Amino acid sequence: MSSSGFTRLRGPDGLDGRKASEVVADRIRGMIAQGRLRPGDSLPSETKLMAAFGIARPTMREVIRILESDGLVEVRAGARGGAVVRPLTVSSMARRMGLHLQASQTSMDDLLEAQAVIEPAAARLAAARRTTEQLATMRACIEQIRGGQRLDEFAPRAARFHSLIIESSGNATLKALGSLLSALLTEQYAETLADSDARIAPAVIESSLVWYEQLVDAIEAGDGDAAEQIWRRHQHMARYLAADVFAGRNSVVTLYPDNESFTLDATQSDTV
Repeated sequence: MSSSGFTRLRGPDGLDGRKASEVVADRIRGMIAQGRLRPGDSLPSETKLMAAFGIARPTMREVIRILESDGLVEVRAGARGGAVVRPLTVSSMARRMGLHLQASQTSMDDLLEAQAVIEPAAARLAAARRTTEQLATMRACIEQIRGGQRLDEFAPRAARFHSLIIESSGNATLKALGSLLSALLTEQYAETLADSDARIAPAVIESSLVWYEQLVDAIEAGDGDAAEQIWRRHQHMARYLAADVFAGRNSVVTLYPDNESFTLDATQSDTV
Protein backbone atom coordinates (compact mmCIF):
# COMPACT_ATOMS: atom_id res chain seq x y z
CA MET A 1 0.00 0.00 0.00
CA SER A 2 1.28 3.44 -0.84
CA SER A 3 1.79 6.17 1.73
CA SER A 4 -1.45 7.76 0.56
CA GLY A 5 -3.43 4.70 1.60
CA PHE A 6 -4.26 3.71 -1.99
CA THR A 7 -3.04 0.32 -3.24
CA ARG A 8 -1.32 0.15 -6.62
CA LEU A 9 -2.68 -2.19 -9.25
CA ARG A 10 -0.36 -5.09 -9.93
CA GLY A 11 -0.70 -5.77 -13.63
CA PRO A 12 -3.39 -7.63 -15.58
CA ASP A 13 -3.55 -10.53 -13.08
CA GLY A 14 -5.04 -8.22 -10.45
CA LEU A 15 -7.85 -6.96 -12.69
CA ASP A 16 -9.93 -10.18 -12.89
CA GLY A 17 -10.78 -9.41 -16.50
CA ARG A 18 -12.17 -5.96 -15.66
CA LYS A 19 -11.07 -2.58 -16.87
CA ALA A 20 -8.52 -0.85 -14.66
CA SER A 21 -10.91 2.09 -14.17
CA GLU A 22 -13.59 -0.22 -12.77
CA VAL A 23 -11.13 -1.85 -10.35
CA VAL A 24 -9.87 1.51 -9.10
CA ALA A 25 -13.42 2.86 -8.76
CA ASP A 26 -14.29 -0.21 -6.66
CA ARG A 27 -11.32 0.42 -4.39
CA ILE A 28 -12.36 4.00 -3.78
CA ARG A 29 -15.97 2.87 -3.22
CA GLY A 30 -14.58 0.48 -0.60
CA MET A 31 -12.73 3.27 1.16
CA ILE A 32 -15.96 5.29 1.29
CA ALA A 33 -17.94 2.30 2.60
CA GLN A 34 -15.30 1.65 5.28
CA GLY A 35 -15.34 5.26 6.42
CA ARG A 36 -11.74 5.87 5.39
CA LEU A 37 -13.07 8.54 3.05
CA ARG A 38 -15.89 10.61 4.53
CA PRO A 39 -18.34 13.15 3.09
CA GLY A 40 -16.48 16.40 2.49
CA ASP A 41 -13.07 14.75 2.16
CA SER A 42 -11.11 15.70 -0.93
CA LEU A 43 -9.46 12.98 -2.97
CA PRO A 44 -5.75 13.51 -3.66
CA SER A 45 -4.89 15.35 -6.87
CA GLU A 46 -5.23 13.54 -10.17
CA THR A 47 -1.44 13.25 -10.40
CA LYS A 48 -1.13 11.73 -6.92
CA LEU A 49 -3.96 9.27 -7.62
CA MET A 50 -2.30 8.21 -10.87
CA ALA A 51 0.93 7.54 -9.00
CA ALA A 52 -0.82 5.79 -6.11
CA PHE A 53 -2.71 3.37 -8.35
CA GLY A 54 -0.12 3.17 -11.11
CA ILE A 55 -2.52 4.15 -13.89
CA ALA A 56 -2.54 6.66 -16.73
CA ARG A 57 -4.35 10.00 -16.74
CA PRO A 58 -7.20 8.93 -19.10
CA THR A 59 -7.92 5.92 -16.85
CA MET A 60 -7.94 8.10 -13.73
CA ARG A 61 -10.34 10.54 -15.35
CA GLU A 62 -12.63 7.64 -16.23
CA VAL A 63 -12.53 6.56 -12.58
CA ILE A 64 -13.68 10.00 -11.47
CA ARG A 65 -16.48 9.96 -14.06
CA ILE A 66 -17.64 6.58 -12.74
CA LEU A 67 -17.67 7.83 -9.15
CA GLU A 68 -19.48 11.00 -10.23
CA SER A 69 -22.11 8.91 -12.01
CA ASP A 70 -22.55 6.87 -8.82
CA GLY A 71 -23.18 10.09 -6.90
CA LEU A 72 -20.20 9.36 -4.65
CA VAL A 73 -18.07 12.38 -5.56
CA GLU A 74 -18.52 15.80 -7.07
CA VAL A 75 -15.85 17.65 -9.01
CA ARG A 76 -15.37 21.23 -7.89
CA ALA A 77 -13.71 23.90 -10.00
CA GLY A 78 -11.12 26.41 -8.90
CA ALA A 79 -7.70 26.42 -7.30
CA ARG A 80 -8.93 24.37 -4.33
CA GLY A 81 -11.19 22.20 -6.46
CA GLY A 82 -11.02 18.53 -7.37
CA ALA A 83 -13.03 15.44 -6.50
CA VAL A 84 -14.82 15.67 -3.14
CA VAL A 85 -16.72 12.84 -1.45
CA ARG A 86 -20.46 13.48 -1.34
CA PRO A 87 -22.89 12.35 1.37
CA LEU A 88 -24.75 9.21 0.37
CA THR A 89 -28.40 10.02 -0.26
CA VAL A 90 -31.46 7.85 -0.65
CA SER A 91 -32.62 9.86 -3.67
CA SER A 92 -29.52 9.01 -5.70
CA MET A 93 -29.82 5.33 -4.82
CA ALA A 94 -33.53 5.38 -5.61
CA ARG A 95 -32.90 6.82 -9.08
CA ARG A 96 -30.49 4.00 -9.84
CA MET A 97 -32.93 1.42 -8.53
CA GLY A 98 -35.72 3.09 -10.48
CA LEU A 99 -33.69 2.87 -13.67
CA HIS A 100 -33.24 -0.87 -13.13
CA LEU A 101 -36.91 -1.42 -12.28
CA GLN A 102 -38.15 0.57 -15.27
CA ALA A 103 -35.79 -1.25 -17.64
CA SER A 104 -37.09 -4.52 -16.17
CA GLN A 105 -40.70 -3.42 -16.75
CA THR A 106 -41.46 -3.76 -13.05
CA SER A 107 -45.09 -3.01 -12.18
CA MET A 108 -46.27 -0.51 -9.59
CA ASP A 109 -48.13 -3.36 -7.89
CA ASP A 110 -44.77 -5.11 -7.49
CA LEU A 111 -43.43 -2.08 -5.59
CA LEU A 112 -46.55 -1.92 -3.44
CA GLU A 113 -46.28 -5.63 -2.69
CA ALA A 114 -42.72 -5.12 -1.42
CA GLN A 115 -43.92 -2.24 0.72
CA ALA A 116 -46.71 -4.43 2.13
CA VAL A 117 -44.14 -7.03 3.17
CA ILE A 118 -41.66 -4.62 4.79
CA GLU A 119 -43.78 -2.04 6.59
CA PRO A 120 -46.05 -4.21 8.80
CA ALA A 121 -42.97 -5.90 10.26
CA ALA A 122 -41.44 -2.46 10.83
CA ALA A 123 -44.62 -1.35 12.60
CA ARG A 124 -44.32 -4.30 15.00
CA LEU A 125 -40.73 -3.36 15.81
CA ALA A 126 -41.69 0.30 16.21
CA ALA A 127 -44.18 -0.64 18.94
CA ALA A 128 -41.28 -2.00 20.97
CA ARG A 129 -38.53 0.43 20.05
CA ARG A 130 -39.99 3.86 19.25
CA THR A 131 -38.86 6.85 21.23
CA THR A 132 -41.07 9.56 22.67
CA GLU A 133 -39.69 11.98 20.08
CA GLN A 134 -40.46 9.60 17.20
CA LEU A 135 -44.01 9.15 18.45
CA ALA A 136 -44.50 12.92 18.62
CA THR A 137 -43.12 13.31 15.09
CA MET A 138 -45.61 10.73 13.76
CA ARG A 139 -48.50 12.56 15.38
CA ALA A 140 -47.27 15.90 14.00
CA CYS A 141 -47.09 14.34 10.54
CA ILE A 142 -50.71 13.20 10.88
CA GLU A 143 -51.78 16.74 11.69
CA GLN A 144 -49.93 18.05 8.66
CA ILE A 145 -51.73 15.52 6.47
CA ARG A 146 -55.07 16.51 8.04
CA GLY A 147 -54.53 20.08 6.89
CA GLY A 148 -54.17 19.14 3.21
CA GLN A 149 -56.84 19.20 0.54
CA ARG A 150 -55.06 17.94 -2.58
CA LEU A 151 -53.69 14.53 -3.48
CA ASP A 152 -50.45 15.94 -4.87
CA GLU A 153 -49.87 17.44 -1.39
CA PHE A 154 -50.92 14.23 0.32
CA ALA A 155 -48.44 11.96 -1.51
CA PRO A 156 -45.16 13.31 -0.05
CA ARG A 157 -46.68 13.75 3.42
CA ALA A 158 -48.00 10.19 3.41
CA ALA A 159 -44.60 8.97 2.22
CA ARG A 160 -43.04 10.80 5.14
CA PHE A 161 -45.39 9.03 7.56
CA HIS A 162 -44.46 5.65 6.05
CA SER A 163 -40.79 6.53 6.45
CA LEU A 164 -41.32 7.46 10.11
CA ILE A 165 -42.72 4.00 10.82
CA ILE A 166 -39.60 2.37 9.43
CA GLU A 167 -37.26 4.82 11.16
CA SER A 168 -38.97 4.00 14.45
CA SER A 169 -38.30 0.28 13.94
CA GLY A 170 -34.67 0.85 14.90
CA ASN A 171 -33.49 -1.48 12.12
CA ALA A 172 -30.94 0.09 9.78
CA THR A 173 -31.49 -2.41 6.96
CA LEU A 174 -35.26 -1.96 7.01
CA LYS A 175 -34.73 1.80 7.06
CA ALA A 176 -32.55 1.68 3.93
CA LEU A 177 -34.93 -0.58 2.00
CA GLY A 178 -38.02 1.32 3.13
CA SER A 179 -36.49 4.68 2.25
CA LEU A 180 -35.73 3.47 -1.28
CA LEU A 181 -39.28 2.22 -1.76
CA SER A 182 -40.70 5.42 -0.30
CA ALA A 183 -38.62 7.60 -2.63
CA LEU A 184 -39.70 5.58 -5.67
CA LEU A 185 -43.38 5.52 -4.73
CA THR A 186 -43.42 9.24 -3.87
CA GLU A 187 -42.15 10.18 -7.33
CA GLN A 188 -44.63 7.88 -9.02
CA TYR A 189 -47.62 9.08 -7.01
CA ALA A 190 -46.69 12.75 -7.32
CA GLU A 191 -46.67 12.43 -11.10
CA THR A 192 -49.87 10.39 -11.23
CA LEU A 193 -51.92 12.27 -8.63
CA ALA A 194 -51.11 15.73 -9.96
CA ASP A 195 -53.91 15.48 -12.53
CA SER A 196 -56.25 13.11 -10.65
CA ASP A 197 -59.88 13.92 -9.97
CA ALA A 198 -59.83 16.40 -7.09
CA ARG A 199 -63.21 15.11 -5.87
CA ILE A 200 -61.68 11.91 -4.48
CA ALA A 201 -59.07 13.73 -2.39
CA PRO A 202 -61.13 14.18 0.82
CA ALA A 203 -62.12 10.51 0.92
CA VAL A 204 -58.56 9.29 0.30
CA ILE A 205 -57.08 11.61 2.92
CA GLU A 206 -59.71 10.93 5.59
CA SER A 207 -59.61 7.15 5.18
CA SER A 208 -55.82 7.21 5.37
CA LEU A 209 -55.90 9.31 8.53
CA VAL A 210 -58.10 6.73 10.26
CA TRP A 211 -55.50 4.04 9.62
CA TYR A 212 -52.60 6.31 10.58
CA GLU A 213 -54.16 7.26 13.90
CA GLN A 214 -55.01 3.64 14.76
CA LEU A 215 -51.43 2.63 14.01
CA VAL A 216 -49.85 5.36 16.13
CA ASP A 217 -52.18 4.48 19.02
CA ALA A 218 -51.06 0.84 18.82
CA ILE A 219 -47.39 1.85 18.63
CA GLU A 220 -47.81 4.17 21.62
CA ALA A 221 -49.44 1.31 23.58
CA GLY A 222 -46.54 -0.98 22.71
CA ASP A 223 -48.93 -3.46 21.07
CA GLY A 224 -46.83 -5.01 18.30
CA ASP A 225 -49.51 -7.51 17.26
CA ALA A 226 -52.09 -4.77 16.75
CA ALA A 227 -49.62 -2.46 15.00
CA GLU A 228 -48.63 -5.15 12.51
CA GLN A 229 -52.23 -6.21 11.83
CA ILE A 230 -53.48 -2.64 11.40
CA TRP A 231 -50.73 -1.79 8.96
CA ARG A 232 -51.10 -5.04 7.02
CA ARG A 233 -54.80 -4.33 6.53
CA HIS A 234 -54.02 -0.75 5.52
CA GLN A 235 -51.47 -1.93 2.94
CA HIS A 236 -54.02 -4.37 1.53
CA MET A 237 -56.53 -1.54 1.16
CA ALA A 238 -53.92 0.80 -0.30
CA ARG A 239 -53.09 -1.63 -3.09
CA TYR A 240 -56.73 -1.73 -4.16
CA LEU A 241 -56.91 2.06 -4.01
CA ALA A 242 -53.74 2.31 -6.09
CA ALA A 243 -55.28 0.03 -8.71
CA ASP A 244 -58.10 2.58 -9.10
CA VAL A 245 -55.71 5.54 -9.17
CA PHE A 246 -53.55 3.94 -11.86
CA ALA A 247 -56.48 2.61 -13.89
CA GLY A 248 -56.01 3.49 -17.56
CA ARG A 249 -52.44 4.65 -16.94
CA ASN A 250 -49.07 3.06 -17.48
CA SER A 251 -48.75 0.74 -14.48
CA VAL A 252 -45.02 0.18 -14.94
CA VAL A 253 -42.47 2.06 -12.83
CA THR A 254 -41.66 5.14 -14.93
CA LEU A 255 -39.08 7.53 -13.60
CA TYR A 256 -37.86 8.41 -17.09
CA PRO A 257 -40.71 9.36 -19.48
CA ASP A 258 -40.43 8.30 -23.09
CA ASN A 259 -39.29 11.00 -25.50
CA GLU A 260 -40.15 9.54 -28.88
CA SER A 261 -38.91 12.63 -30.71
CA PHE A 262 -35.34 11.89 -29.66
CA THR A 263 -33.40 8.88 -30.88
CA LEU A 264 -29.78 7.77 -30.90
CA ASP A 265 -28.45 6.58 -34.24
CA ALA A 266 -25.00 5.02 -34.13
CA THR A 267 -24.63 5.53 -37.88
CA GLN A 268 -25.34 9.26 -37.72
CA SER A 269 -22.45 11.55 -38.71
CA ASP A 270 -20.81 13.71 -36.06
CA THR A 271 -20.96 16.73 -38.37
CA VAL A 272 -23.86 19.18 -38.22
